[in-house]
Amino acid sequence: MAQPLKDGDCWLCDGTGVLVMFLGPVQTDGGTAPFEACEPCVLRLEARVLAYNTTGPGSRPADFRPSPR
Repeated sequence: MAQPLKDGDCWLCDGTGVLVMFLGPVQTDGGTAPFEACEPCVLRLEARVLAYNTTGPGSRPADFRPSPR
């Protein structure tokens, strides 16, 4: 995680007033917005990306835990 962290709201777990990292813009039919996530969510994303790139689509890392809703 090389990006700087700042106070904000996590778009993945809905955490508010937490340290978040800008991951890039997200675009929908309704427009675009900055996509930011907290460190635990970014780490889960990184684990999923690694699993995808090493074992293929649909794979999940063994320690993957979906965020509570």
